[in-house]
Amino acid sequence: MQTLADSPQRQSFKRYALLASTVVAVALLTAPRSTAAEPNDPNTPPAVTQPTPEPAIATPPAEPEDAKPAAEADQTPPEPQAVEPLEAPPAPPPSDIEPLAGENGAEPTHNANLKFDLMPRMKTPTMTWIAVVLILALTLQTRPTWFTWHNLDGLALAAMCVLMAIRADDGVLNSGGFARTAQWWSFVGLTLIGGYFLLRGLNLVATRRVPPFGANVNEGAMCVLVIAAGLVAFQRIAEADYSPASRDGFVGALQILEHGELPYGAVDGHDARSPLVYGAHALAMQVPYGLDLDLRTLRLSDRHSWERAGWWRDNEIMPIRLVNAALFVLLLLGVAGIGHRQHSVAMGQTLVAIACIFPGMLDCLSRPEIMIPTVLMTWSLAFLRVPMVGPLMSGLLLTAAGFGWVWAWLGLPVLIAHEAKRGAAHGVGAVVGSAAALIGGVWLIATFTAPSLPRADGALAAAGIQPRFEAKLNGDSITVASIEPSTPESSMLAPMWRLLLRGGQPTLGDAIAASHSGYKVAPEAASTPLQEIAASGPVRGVIQAGYQDLMAGAAKLERARMSIRTALESTWKPERTPMRGEYNAWRAWLGDNPRAVLVRRIVRIVAALLGLLTALAVMRSDRAEQHRVVGGLLAVMCAAMLAGTTGMVTNLALITPFVLAALAVKTDEDVAVRRRAAGEPPSTATPRITVEAGGS
Repeated sequence: MQTLADSPQRQSFKRYALLASTVVAVALLTAPRSTAAEPNDPNTPPAVTQPTPEPAIATPPAEPEDAKPAAEADQTPPEPQAVEPLEAPPAPPPSDIEPLAGENGAEPTHNANLKFDLMPRMKTPTMTWIAVVLILALTLQTRPTWFTWHNLDGLALAAMCVLMAIRADDGVLNSGGFARTAQWWSFVGLTLIGGYFLLRGLNLVATRRVPPFGANVNEGAMCVLVIAAGLVAFQRIAEADYSPASRDGFVGALQILEHGELPYGAVDGHDARSPLVYGAHALAMQVPYGLDLDLRTLRLSDRHSWERAGWWRDNEIMPIRLVNAALFVLLLLGVAGIGHRQHSVAMGQTLVAIACIFPGMLDCLSRPEIMIPTVLMTWSLAFLRVPMVGPLMSGLLLTAAGFGWVWAWLGLPVLIAHEAKRGAAHGVGAVVGSAAALIGGVWLIATFTAPSLPRADGALAAAGIQPRFEAKLNGDSITVASIEPSTPESSMLAPMWRLLLRGGQPTLGDAIAASHSGYKVAPEAASTPLQEIAASGPVRGVIQAGYQDLMAGAAKLERARMSIRTALESTWKPERTPMRGEYNAWRAWLGDNPRAVLVRRIVRIVAALLGLLTALAVMRSDRAEQHRVVGGLLAVMCAAMLAGTTGMVTNLALITPFVLAALAVKTDEDVAVRRRAAGEPPSTATPRITVEAGGS
């Protein structure tokens, strides 16, 4: 009789717990505590396109300009040198592509104070070929045949590793009339592979039989491989530069902890991220050792002074590291759960090893705006096979992921259709979980966001409203001058923005009176509605203070509508776009073509229709098979990536869990059970009995 201590479930739990603790312990021991070397700024141009020779005499490197306005640039003078340095070569022109840590020959930063350092320094080409070899070794199988879907999946993942390594290479590969850069060809290849995985998902939806995919490596050897791959990933987390989203999350967390409000409309330049990003960093800052001593004095009231000093370059900010490490650990546990529940323990280890070494995942480890929805979608897949609470948690987590990546909501029809096919109770559970996450998220945003004055280039422009006046400070009074209204932009969501702007728009005189600022307003300007006034600079702060006081006394429904509008305006129409440095396939395809907006709208509509049609196909299938929902979600998420702003050339961590789940999924039951469920007659073949002849 098998006891609980010897059960496979307990053995698996011990194995994964030992594996996770070993990886985290070694990663923490080898993580740098302070960075004395030159920071690897993401705005540094790729060295492969503009090689910069090293000066004859070592000089302090010039501080690269950060992605912020010129008025906030770092003005700290360099330290004097005893030896006059030679003239440095001219700096290469700025690039709009943000290289990865260690990409294009740029070594990651490391702790120069350590006397020994056992962590390897692997550049992008080395990491690329290690990933290619590992993925092919774990996925390729020759029996019973070479041509299988699983082998194609492995080849596609390996090709993505190579194509990602040349995304920043602007060297021309061919000459003549059709000369294109290596970057352009990599975009083409990644887009085609995205189309392949879309078709792969649709094939899983349509097929009735999915043969099991056996692991190539036994469990003991896989443990060693997972530890080695995990150390590589944790090294990337420990040494990566702080991404713009991490810095925004840290500043937004200060707003939450100091004022109890989300930073939307209150912290200019740092309020364009998901509320999940700010919440995660605020939670990490509650850890006792979460802040260095010199960072504990940071306050939002004087943030313009410490932002100019480049606080993220000279300090080891543990809350950011803690968020990135915790998200990656949660991701690995979710991936292991997917492989274990859908296949076996060995398959769970295989998927974890691929996730640790895949460049599409390593690319996003220091980007919480990508990792948070990725983790939520991973656990949504992991809960598919959990009895009782599985449908509820899957719907809740997939809906919550939409607050970080709105395209995740395209997978909800597929998930609900699958659970409804399993039974009425499962369908109700998925709907209840989705509704709870949606209502809870909207309530949190509406409750903890202070309404802000709508911007002329934000919500007003999206609603097709163009201000006719401009407010200015003139001594102790505020004057209003007429301006020529511009042509309103065409937007599919203009009716939604007009609905959010309806009501809650007092006059200029009411706002100035409520602000108690002492400024005076001319009688002819006092009755001007705020929707018709463009305000920027100091005058906007005066008007917004009065506007927020008026909204604090407004009806709850009206205030909630203005809070939701503020959050959507900050994230969808940011004052300073956070997309700088992103790879963008649509920009490579369409450029400045005037029909680019129309083409992208058509592609997005097609992606939405594909999600609905896939859900219908899952609902009309003969039975609720696990591989169908995994294939449907894979197809929908690949379509969302192809239709997204950047295309299928970056942020590939978002689809990695679905690709890995497609490797592990298999048909749930045997042929006889499936025939009975489909109403087919049982097999009437006469059983063959073999008798061995032999003597005594």
